[in-house]
Amino acid sequence: MSPVAKRRKGKTVKAESVIAADIEKTKAAIERQLAALAPKMREMIHRSEQQRAEYQRSSAALDRALRDPTGLISFQKKQRKKQRKKKPAPVGRPPKYDLAAIRKIAEDYIADHGVPDKLALLYEKVSDRCTDSHIPVPGDTRFKEILSPIWSGAKRKRAVAK
Repeated sequence: MSPVAKRRKGKTVKAESVIAADIEKTKAAIERQLAALAPKMREMIHRSEQQRAEYQRSSAALDRALRDPTGLISFQKKQRKKQRKKKPAPVGRPPKYDLAAIRKIAEDYIADHGVPDKLALLYEKVSDRCTDSHIPVPGDTRFKEILSPIWSGAKRKRAVAK
């Protein structure tokens, strides 16, 4: 205890309550000042955001003007975009592939060279042989659907044989 508290306990309690009251008054005054400043701060932030956006727009326009003073490049890009958008998506039945020939080539490759460790290697080798034989090769997904059962079956046979 402080010397004042030792002498008069009642007065120290009053001093502490006076200090607490002053702290509360000061907090309330600060909160009122902040509440009064909040709209001004929001307005300042809003204006600075508008100025930043305007600066970015003008800076971008200046960059475009410096890169292409004639304005032809952006026109050409717009024309290319329009041309790309006008191309219709392929509609209709997907093309037919000679599945029997592709399977035969895969089985022949496995018979000649054995089962490759990776399925991707089988894809590559069968794809090369199909192009050499002038057989159209489907996309990766369809090709996987065709060759995966052949490869996994050959892997199982090899595992059973060992």
